Amino acid sequence: MITRSSKISLVLAIVSSTCTAQVVFKSNLALNNIIPKPLSISRADGKFELKSNTTFYYSKDALAPIGVFTELLKNSTGIKFKTVPLKQEKQGILFILSDTLNSLGDEGYKIKISPQSISVYAKTGAGIFNATQTLRQLLPADIESKTRNNKINWSIPCGEITDKPRYSWRGYMQDVSRTFYDVDVMKKYMDVMALYKLNVLHLHLTDDQGWRIEIKKYPKLTSTKTTVFDPSTKQPAERSGFYTQDQIRELVKYATARNITVIPEIDVPGHSWPTILAYPELGVNQNRKPDYIFPFLDSWSHWGNQFTPNTLDPTNEKVYEFLDGVFTELAQIFPATYIHFGGDEVRHVYGRKNRMYNSL
Repeated sequence: MITRSSKISLVLAIVSSTCTAQVVFKSNLALNNIIPKPLSISRADGKFELKSNTTFYYSKDALAPIGVFTELLKNSTGIKFKTVPLKQEKQGILFILSDTLNSLGDEGYKIKISPQSISVYAKTGAGIFNATQTLRQLLPADIESKTRNNKINWSIPCGEITDKPRYSWRGYMQDVSRTFYDVDVMKKYMDVMALYKLNVLHLHLTDDQGWRIEIKKYPKLTSTKTTVFDPSTKQPAERSGFYTQDQIRELVKYATARNITVIPEIDVPGHSWPTILAYPELGVNQNRKPDYIFPFLDSWSHWGNQFTPNTLDPTNEKVYEFLDGVFTELAQIFPATYIHFGGDEVRHVYGRKNRMYNSL
């Protein structure tokens, strides 16, 4: 069984493996393993050295996209680099936004590295941010450290990089219903997503194994019965829980700063066991056994399969009132264009005793 700790270890191992590739400084820019592989890389002689007096210059609207990068540098180098608006400077690290760079698209970038400067060009803030993650990969592995290291030579080999994504939707799905992760752990996942320029986090918030988001109109959805695994299941306490709306806003803000859009998923009309337990009048039948949430693999011992034996009733107008209330609150919290509503594995046999159900 894949445990919570093993999943976190896997994430950290991925970061470590990427960083380890950069432990030894590679003087040839083209030999540095940037993930995803850029469209083009050309090398030049020399290297740019990041020093305590290096200044970051930014054109209009480019300050926010570099904030995550400068904070990362401050933690590992111990230097709070000066950031000032760009005028006519030629040295330092320059971040330049221009709406004329149409060939780069909305998330592409160009980086020019010389011994005197690093110049980053992009059409949008998303492109600037993606460029900072490439620079993050090019720096020595200790850039990921939370403690200051004065013995590192913070260097990047000279050359030019041009890149833009092939796909506009580069997603990662995290199932926090079956295995809940707290806010701090989810932020670690987003840090790794940003490193590899993944830009969509599909957050699977509800399933038979738990309802994980506060809905103020329906407070029973986040009761102990629907968010905490029953003691008989002997699950670690950290696998249970839910996010308050303020915590979700915090995660959305953290994601936005990393060019990540969070897509919420509420799985209906099947896989709605927590909803049935909290509001049984919404079910298509009276089956509510067992009267608690439990791990996914226990479904076979309780139900004989993974299919929920009681779904939301499509003939009940109260179901649509419920969904309207839930999705209205979701739309107010998540700025994403889409909301996912699952729709998988609904066994119609459970509603066949209902004549209205059969007429649909």
